[in-house]
Amino acid sequence: MAGETSEWQHSVAVPGVYSPRQGYITGAPTDPIVAANVAALLERSRVGQAKYGCTLESLSARDGIAHALEEALDLANYLRGVLMRMDGQGGSDGV
Repeated sequence: MAGETSEWQHSVAVPGVYSPRQGYITGAPTDPIVAANVAALLERSRVGQAKYGCTLESLSARDGIAHALEEALDLANYLRGVLMRMDGQGGSDGV
């Protein structure tokens, strides 16, 4: 892995993202995993804005927490399902 070049390193530029500790960050992440997450976050933002017509900034703190809790519960269900399939307790894909 060290020294390998990822396609993400050259295709995901972070256009002026603000970090409280570092100020504005620009450029492409050098870690391909971070770059993949940046790309996924940007895509989810685009999809959410198109679907709901607003950004996360427009949510109240309570609504943001409620949405995050719903997402966390979904994550717990996905993780439990994969573990159960891995242990042979359900599903058909035998992950």
